[in-house]
Amino acid sequence: MKTKHRAGGGNEGGFFARHQLPFELLYVGLFGLFCVLWACQRDMSFNPDEVMRAQVPWYIYEHGKLPNGWTEEIRDSLWGFSYAFQPTFLPSLIGAGFMRLTDLFHATEYTRRVALRLTSVVAGMGSVFFFFRIGGRLFDTRMKWLMTVFISTIPQFIYLSSYYNYDMVCLCGSAMVVYAWIRILQEGWDYRNALILSVGMSIIALSYYNGYSWILCSIFLFFLTPVLKIDEQMDRGRMVRLFFYIVGLVFVMIGFFFIRNLVIYEGFDLFGSKSMNLSQEMYAVSELKPSVKTSLYEDGISLWDMFTMRDGIYMEGVLESFVGSFGYIASDVPEWIFDFYKFSFGFGAIGFLGAAFTAIAGRSSQFEGEGMTLRKSVVLFSLLWLSFLIVFGLHTYYSYAKDYQPQGRYDYPAMPAIALIWATGVEWLRNRPKLVTRLFFALCIVVAVVAFFTAFLRGELIVWLR
Repeated sequence: MKTKHRAGGGNEGGFFARHQLPFELLYVGLFGLFCVLWACQRDMSFNPDEVMRAQVPWYIYEHGKLPNGWTEEIRDSLWGFSYAFQPTFLPSLIGAGFMRLTDLFHATEYTRRVALRLTSVVAGMGSVFFFFRIGGRLFDTRMKWLMTVFISTIPQFIYLSSYYNYDMVCLCGSAMVVYAWIRILQEGWDYRNALILSVGMSIIALSYYNGYSWILCSIFLFFLTPVLKIDEQMDRGRMVRLFFYIVGLVFVMIGFFFIRNLVIYEGFDLFGSKSMNLSQEMYAVSELKPSVKTSLYEDGISLWDMFTMRDGIYMEGVLESFVGSFGYIASDVPEWIFDFYKFSFGFGAIGFLGAAFTAIAGRSSQFEGEGMTLRKSVVLFSLLWLSFLIVFGLHTYYSYAKDYQPQGRYDYPAMPAIALIWATGVEWLRNRPKLVTRLFFALCIVVAVVAFFTAFLRGELIVWLR
């Protein structure tokens, strides 16, 4: 059953509401222009991992073929490996293509570097575009714009969109997957929605392992559809046809790169991880070899200790680098910006809890008007939460068992889940102005009490939630 989603907010007939797409494209274009200006600045050594990751597209640009991970030319002299072991070649191919375009104009090392960074610029623009599409499916015009602008102006979001990395390409694929989910829940499974989902999953598969939770949850959504009767038109025959359609599309888009890994690397190394570790053991400097470099787990530190040691610096580092720590966590935005986002995310989380309890108690979703019954809303947000927890769990596991890195950029593939959860909470609170006023005064009282007792007990005023 087709459902017409919201087209605008309180001023349905206004000029702005009637011409949403041009304004959205204008915002996407301005966002991209700003990121290009950032991309023209800074040397590659300033940005984390950019030098190592750029070796792969640079090789493709110069030789016109995919590199082998064992190629000495692109092996990092310190870490002893290259990212060419991994089958995630999509960002590299896009970057090499942009560098090729510079040959038509003015090709210098500087212009090629900026061209390479256009990979992340375009991925960031694509992410913003799909946030508009997602918001337009669930919220009115005001809330759609608030969610998109709020997320896309996070300093770290802009920074990641201005230098070469895999995070933003994966985020673009994740946003595309969530957009497909919402279309499927509203309209049912059809070949167009399956195509959007397949492209999104393929982008994730060829960009960043941290985003693979979206692929897993997409599989859950497909097989839960007949069980939970999400799509009344989905019979067994149609399900089989769509299954082979999606599998076929994804295989065509990503199959070559993974089969290539199976052929050229020993040990059935589908993801290249075993060969990469072996290369690091053979060629890395002594203190960075896997057999020498110890993790928190190997040092006997518990997972709880990692979260609580040094006054919870791990989570503080993750949050602050999620909001705005540039370079190798060496350049931060002002403290008040961190406080603003902490408050904003907390505000949205409180609202989401309120929305969840209200929906369960009233047995009605706040998205009923958009063709999202309570059952469909529960499925959507369950998958969003699961995807978020898996992304964060993978980051936590890597930090604990392999390499301690409290970098919030590793959690950016989960941004579509964060954006929708936050926007749902803010939307619920926006419709309850009296409750917001009471919450604000209660928060002021709590902050005042905490600040007073902190100053009284420790003899100094410490900003709460620092």
